[in-house]
Amino acid sequence: MKKIADSKLAAQVTQLVNIVEDALKKINSLTHENSELKKELGRLKKQAAAPKFEKKDYSATKKMEANPKKIWKKSTKKDSLAVDDTKTIPQPTQCSSCGGTEFKTTNHHERVVQDITIKRNNILYQWTDSACVNCGKIHKGELPKEVRGQEFGASLRAWTSVFKYDDRFTLPLLHRFYTGIGIRISTGELSHIVLTNSKKLKGAYVYLKAQGFKVSTYLQSDATCFKRKLSRRGSKILSQHLNFFGHKYLSIFKITPHYNASTVSRFLGKAGRKLPFVSDDASCYGKLLMVLYKQLCWLHEIRHYLKLDPRLAQHKKIHEKAIGQLWEFYQQAKAYCLDPTDEAKAVLQAQFIEIFTQKTGYTALDHQYGLTLKKIKRLLVFLDHPFVPIQNNESEQGVRDAVMIRVISRETKSTAGDRSLERHLSIIQTAKKQGLNVFDTVYGLLNDTVPPSVLLCKTV
Repeated sequence: MKKIADSKLAAQVTQLVNIVEDALKKINSLTHENSELKKELGRLKKQAAAPKFEKKDYSATKKMEANPKKIWKKSTKKDSLAVDDTKTIPQPTQCSSCGGTEFKTTNHHERVVQDITIKRNNILYQWTDSACVNCGKIHKGELPKEVRGQEFGASLRAWTSVFKYDDRFTLPLLHRFYTGIGIRISTGELSHIVLTNSKKLKGAYVYLKAQGFKVSTYLQSDATCFKRKLSRRGSKILSQHLNFFGHKYLSIFKITPHYNASTVSRFLGKAGRKLPFVSDDASCYGKLLMVLYKQLCWLHEIRHYLKLDPRLAQHKKIHEKAIGQLWEFYQQAKAYCLDPTDEAKAVLQAQFIEIFTQKTGYTALDHQYGLTLKKIKRLLVFLDHPFVPIQNNESEQGVRDAVMIRVISRETKSTAGDRSLERHLSIIQTAKKQGLNVFDTVYGLLNDTVPPSVLLCKTV
């Protein structure tokens, strides 16, 4: 738009352009709403939905056509594969051509073939009670500790937890798998195994929370909705919230009935509230959360600007420039966290003020700049604590497993089910982050052969 000499007239034109922008957005919103209402009306009238034609992406095909000689080939995994057994192929004893019996080695070959064995392993334990011949005292035989009072072995019980919470098996699917290999078990017994394992893992979960917060240098957090069914046959559903706390070496989950700052602060305790805290700016993670240092996620902040979606060409150009500035600042902030210096800190502080105090004439953008400027203390915590991440991806990835379980298995059925989900997910995710074998860790914790301290070998 050409510059207007009269400042008053220019301000009026800018105001008019913004009014047009708002009107176009409302028209677009109403058009979308009208389209959705038409679809709903058609559904109520039981009319056939309009056919959908998906747009196919031929980019990969075009790349292959452009480089016909470059053919994808699976890389070898021989060096990285663990070998569990070695079999030597027998050498010939007699030549099939001349009948000779002497041979010399001309070449040596090796090939690792991956395989798996899934089979039933029912064990019949037999023992006797013996009486001392001299005094007559009865010495009773004893079962191994891990199977006393149990109908199912320690491995099956550990695999049940791993299958359900790591591989996301539903209990009916797990029942079908077990019965398919000859295990006689019911879904009720599977549910009992999971809840019993949960009680056994309580100690490890409490240790993980108490010591995990103490040895950490910062925490990240996010939350998602997680419902509980109040009665098996009823339709009453209790809305709850599954909270994630942790970092790249730690995952702790907690289901709470309320989603507010006091609930989160109580769970964090004194040790957790002293740590720098990384999260988005939603609800209980806002200003009311009583933590010493609060770093807001920059990706969530930039997302507010991406949602503006201007309609006028003039505003699109201004918006595109603003997004470029934000991403440039984000990349410089990441570089600063890797190599913090006083000069870089001063540059970032000045750049922040320069970006978020500018006036572009695009009302929606200028309003968002003002909102970001109010969060300056919570967005620039990383300048004094460069070890703190400036994005909350770790939390969102941590919550993702719980969301997938919710989609597949739906809501929990009891308070014990809530506790089971918290404990299993916390231990399984932390074991993965620590580089531990999930089954070996769960098995060891359930049978007291592995101490809970193994879950905190790596810290930040």
